[in-house]
Amino acid sequence: MIDSQARVSTSGSVGCALSTTITEIVFWLPETLPEEKRVKASLPSAFRNYLALLKNTKFMRFTLCLTFYYVAAYWVKRRD
Repeated sequence: MIDSQARVSTSGSVGCALSTTITEIVFWLPETLPEEKRVKASLPSAFRNYLALLKNTKFMRFTLCLTFYYVAAYWVKRRD
């Protein structure tokens, strides 16, 4: 019982350290792309990009195949 508690505590500590490190890197490292080459993001452009993906039949077939595969794998595992 003590062994399983130690494992949970260690994984929590590792996760906390990892998330702290990633946060520090994101806010500490400078942007390397010059400002004139950066793409200005906006909500309408994001929706246009999502719409383009939804209209792309090749992308949607691949996405739906993977989605149904993982749903079926989870469902079979859940029923056992």
